[in-house]
Amino acid sequence: MLLMPFQIEFITAPLIGTVIGYFTNYLAVKMLFRPYNPIKIGRFTLPFTPGIIPKGKPRLASAIGKAVGSSLLTEEALQETLLSEEMLESIGTSIDSWLDNNRDNSTSLRALLDSFTGSADSMIDGASDLITEKILKKADEFGIGRIVAEQVSRVIREKTQGTMLQMMVTDNLLENISGHVSSAIDGYIAEHGDELVRPKVKDETAKFMDRTGGSMIVSAEKHGADIRGMILKIYIRAVSSGLGGALEKINIPAIIEKKINSMDMKEIEELTFSVMKKELDAIVWLGGVIGFILGLFNLLF
Repeated sequence: MLLMPFQIEFITAPLIGTVIGYFTNYLAVKMLFRPYNPIKIGRFTLPFTPGIIPKGKPRLASAIGKAVGSSLLTEEALQETLLSEEMLESIGTSIDSWLDNNRDNSTSLRALLDSFTGSADSMIDGASDLITEKILKKADEFGIGRIVAEQVSRVIREKTQGTMLQMMVTDNLLENISGHVSSAIDGYIAEHGDELVRPKVKDETAKFMDRTGGSMIVSAEKHGADIRGMILKIYIRAVSSGLGGALEKINIPAIIEKKINSMDMKEIEELTFSVMKKELDAIVWLGGVIGFILGLFNLLF
């Protein structure tokens, strides 16, 4: 009869310790998120409301944003991923597939541009104006009048060499002729260059835009162009030189911080448990195990 109470205590003490440890940790895990909002009784706010994470949500959002932006999604980490052999091979395969699917493409560049912008004609006019301006600017920089005048002087000198006119064609005369020719040509280009160049440029631009995408691919490949290699080089150069500036403009930490702050606490809780459910459950069960051990110790000591 004296042994019975000892046996009951031996069972109940660890059991009670297990239950207390389990539910204490369960409550602690729940209090990470619950309650979502502060509970007030008049002017008094109940302690530990809202939960730990809702209360420190702005600070948590800022910390996560900085951690992701400065330690995880760094320029070096993204470059390593975007320029890896696997990524380049995948992009190259996609380019090959696109080329195979578009060699017979009968859609004109004009129609393609119009489908994206809805204003192909106005863009063609703008491109023509820009090209015309560049041509006339380069013509002025190159000094077309001077070049033509020099060639005229050279031809006159060659043609009069060994003739009676040779003595009359002096350097001063050629310089005078050259100056008049140069001024006349430069003046003519300045006055009439636009009306001469613009229609030609617009006509050639229109012809180019009427070509089909497929014919341009085939023509480029026929002339030995490595389209796949060219696109990959552009991609590598863009990632290597432009990624840092792009990340600064995107400001990943600020985006993540704003996104977390805008999320509902229930959504954050569900997201956290979807990622760390096993770990949080382990903490709860660990409380039960520790409670069980402490219950045994209370019996032994």
